[in-house]
Order: sequence, then C-alpha cells, then structure tokens
Amino acid sequence: MVRRVVGALVRGSRWVATNDAKEVAKVVAKFFKNSPSDVLLNAVEGIRPAVIPDGRMALDGLKGVEEVYRANGIIKKPVPWDRLVTNEFLPQ
Repeated sequence: MVRRVVGALVRGSRWVATNDAKEVAKVVAKFFKNSPSDVLLNAVEGIRPAVIPDGRMALDGLKGVEEVYRANGIIKKPVPWDRLVTNEFLPQ
C-alpha cells in the first residue's frame, strides 16, 4: 500500500515538474476556488522548481528544510537523516 501511495505521489510530482505552470495552476484551481488565478499562478511558479520529479530525497534538500525549521524554532538541533527520510518505497 505504501509503495502504491508513494508511486502516485511520484507520478503527481513528475506531472507538476514537466508541465507548464499555467496548466498546473488550472488543474489545482478547483481546490482553491477563492484564490485569484494570478495569485495561484504565482504560487505554482514559486513552488514548481522545488518539486522533485522522481521523489528521491537528498541530504542537501533535507538540510535546507532543517535550516528553515531551526530558524523558525520548530526544531532545536539537527535530526538524523534516517529518522526523517527513506527512499525505500520509491518506484525502482
């Protein structure tokens, strides 16, 4: 079940990463009915570069998230990689 869910997430991420921001914004607009289309497009354009098309997490990416969390007081010290991330369930 985990592999199927992760596979679906990877397919979605790949679709977001490979399609035009306008197309992505058009599809997600149904979930954000009260958001102006220009705001939604700007949000998609800002988020799209961070989408990982194959779902494979890397230590560099984790460190970036960790820095944001530490700066905002969410965590106080580094968290070991293997406590947060596994690529074990990704499609082969």
